[in-house]
Amino acid sequence: MKHLDSPRVLLALVTMVLGILTVLIVAIGYVLTERNAATERLNEAITRHDESYRLADQLRQSSDDLTRMVRSYVVTQDDAFAGRFYTILEIRDGKAPRPAGYERIFWDFEVAGERPPHVEEREAISLRRLMEQTGFSGEELQLLAEAKRRSDRLVEIEETAMNALRGRFRDRRGEFTVVGEPDRELALQLLFDKDYHQAKSAIMRPIDEVLRRVDDRTSTALAVAQGERASLESTSNVLLGSLLVGLTLFILTGWRYHRVSSAELRESEERLRATFEQAAVGIAHVSTAGRFLRINDRFCDIVGHTHGEMLARTFQDNTHPEDLEADLEHAQRLLRGEADTYSMEKRYLRKDGEVVWVNLTVSLVRSQAGHPRWFVSVVEDVTRRKEAEVKVRAYQARLQALASDLTLTEERERKRIAGELHHGVVQDLASARMRLDRAIEASGSGEEARALHEVSESVRQTALDANEIASDLSSPLLSELGLVAAISEWSKEQVGRRSGIETELVDRLEEADLEDLDFVVRAVLFRNVRELLANVVTHSHATRVRVTLERAGDDLEVTVHDDGEGCDPGEVLEGVGREGGLGLFGIRERMADLGGALRVDSAPGQGFTATLAVPLPSTARLTGAEHVRETPGSETS
Repeated sequence: MKHLDSPRVLLALVTMVLGILTVLIVAIGYVLTERNAATERLNEAITRHDESYRLADQLRQSSDDLTRMVRSYVVTQDDAFAGRFYTILEIRDGKAPRPAGYERIFWDFEVAGERPPHVEEREAISLRRLMEQTGFSGEELQLLAEAKRRSDRLVEIEETAMNALRGRFRDRRGEFTVVGEPDRELALQLLFDKDYHQAKSAIMRPIDEVLRRVDDRTSTALAVAQGERASLESTSNVLLGSLLVGLTLFILTGWRYHRVSSAELRESEERLRATFEQAAVGIAHVSTAGRFLRINDRFCDIVGHTHGEMLARTFQDNTHPEDLEADLEHAQRLLRGEADTYSMEKRYLRKDGEVVWVNLTVSLVRSQAGHPRWFVSVVEDVTRRKEAEVKVRAYQARLQALASDLTLTEERERKRIAGELHHGVVQDLASARMRLDRAIEASGSGEEARALHEVSESVRQTALDANEIASDLSSPLLSELGLVAAISEWSKEQVGRRSGIETELVDRLEEADLEDLDFVVRAVLFRNVRELLANVVTHSHATRVRVTLERAGDDLEVTVHDDGEGCDPGEVLEGVGREGGLGLFGIRERMADLGGALRVDSAPGQGFTATLAVPLPSTARLTGAEHVRETPGSETS
């Protein structure tokens, strides 16, 4: 590069670089001016987006405020609430001045008897006029007008409720000229019945559609403004970089490299700073002692403290006492090098005393020598999700309670229907057959007698079928002889005699064990035992089955064991694999409804054991002797 030392070459180089720098300076000035204008347009788009949302939401808020005032009036009969009701209408419709800050919290302070902040009044202007000034589209205004019309219809209901409390009712023209006794019950019914809530919902539908359209419209404008500004920002960065390159070339090559490296470093730091400050999650740098070193605005919003307050605090100060020990243990594991990062859900205590749930992710920054320097904490507010989980658990508990009631009701109905069949239909059929038999004897041996005999046989079979249905619904032995006898008789008849499977009943219970046992519990246990034995007959290919009744602690347990093929317990309880899985699922649910449980122990080729456990109503200890009942010909094991 010695030829660059030539005065002519240097002069030409200087002249060329100066010309390039002049053009760059002019271009940069123009781009910066346009960029500032684009920033203003972006800010205007953001403001219009926020203002549009705020105005659209005011119509919903005014409807809620009206509902609140009219209900408060009906409950308290305080005329101040009626006055506030009509004041809200007048402000909404532009008939009364709109207080400054009205879109924020206003009536909560007013109702509490406190002076709301920013109470100075502005001009009287309707909400629709404000929306027109903000640039709402015609379709959006039509939707809002429809919402207002529906709100006005709801106001008529609310006025009817208030006048009913005063003893004034509408005449045929809709005027409140009919005087009578105050009807507070009617007023409450009008404000709390299903029609009122449906009317409220009808108001919210067009408002919700407006919010969606406003979001689509303003978001598009916002995206355009952001794109325009980003493009100008990129162009200005390019021009500034070119200017920097020209200046460094004018000085010397080495300095040029130094300047370029510095520019890249500054740009990287700016990106990091922007990412830190503008992130949608809370980010903080925390010392190894727990003190906040650096924190973004989102983190401050989550905990409700200012930036300055947070820098004077530690993360221990903000952590819920019940979560602090686990958090500290995780942090110690990072410091000991046992983990690179950890995540946990924890609670922060906000400045206002509220508890906020967050998802916390923490990593540790170390020096090149490996020494801990600071923690990087990222927090995401998950309070709404946690609240939703609580609601889901509450709904599940309600469903479980309903299922329990359904099971109990079903067993009572089965008993009732079985009783009506046995004592009603079966008895009527028996009586009819007796009359048919007498008719047969009176008719002799002719054709008529044969026809009557066929009818008599049909009646007999129908009676047997009805009796069998009644037994299937609810065994009469269960009511007459008790749970043990019912299980014994059913296992002998349905399993032993009909299928040829050897059956055994082992009764280790005292009579006192079952004295206080509710009939519904007995019926469910008997039904479940029948289904288990039916599964044995149908699916197990067993040759022997044993039913054991005994007390285990404070529980009554009924165990059904067969020597059949066995199965995978996990699959059969989920209703897959072995046939009859859905039946076991139903048994498990019915036992859960009683506060009990179904336990299954099995393996392929090792038989199948199912245990029904239900809490006993009495806690008396049992020491009863063992009683064994078998089918004829079986041996005691």
